[in-house]
Parts: sequence; C-alpha cells; structure tokens
Amino acid sequence: MHSLGIVNGVAYAWGFGGYNSLGVGNTSNRSSPTLVIGGITNWSKVSATYKHSVGLTSTGLIYTWGNNIDGQLGDGTITSRPSPVTIIGGITSWIDINTGDLNHTVA
Repeated sequence: MHSLGIVNGVAYAWGFGGYNSLGVGNTSNRSSPTLVIGGITNWSKVSATYKHSVGLTSTGLIYTWGNNIDGQLGDGTITSRPSPVTIIGGITSWIDINTGDLNHTVA
C-alpha cells in the first residue's frame, strides 16, 4: 500500500500513510515521494510491507518505522514509530533486509 525509494542515499516514501508506515512523522497519505525523516543520508536498501518499513544503511545499521503491534520493528517495544528507529541487539554489520507479510521483518 506504500512505496519506498532511494535517491543519492536519501529515502523517500509515498502512498498509504496509515500506521506511520511512510516514516514522515504522521499518518497522512502522500501522492508523491516525500522525504523519510531522521536525517539519514546513507540508505542502501529499503523495504515496505502493509504496516511498516525497514531500511539498511551503507554502514550496516537497520532502522524500522511504522506499526509495531507484534514487535516487528525490533526496537524492544510494541510502540508504533512515526520515524526511523534503530533496532536493538548490538549488531552493526547487517548486509540485507526484507519485510514479510504484515507483521515481520528479516535481516
């Protein structure tokens, strides 16, 4: 229901904004690419599913945002996030990410 893209290391989102899935700070729908907030300028990959999103930086950090009812954001909470937050666990050398159907993320 939403899309993500990267231009020169900067992430953009558009489409359905419910559940904070766009990472733009609110739940408004966007009909054109809108900057994902947080000041991150080294995205290397992003992935979207219906209710949340995940991004990987060129330095191996994973950020997530959106719905977190099942802990799919990996930040140790079940609190939904309107903007990117880093996952916990201390690993800083991730090489790939993907979202699954609705409520999970893999890396």
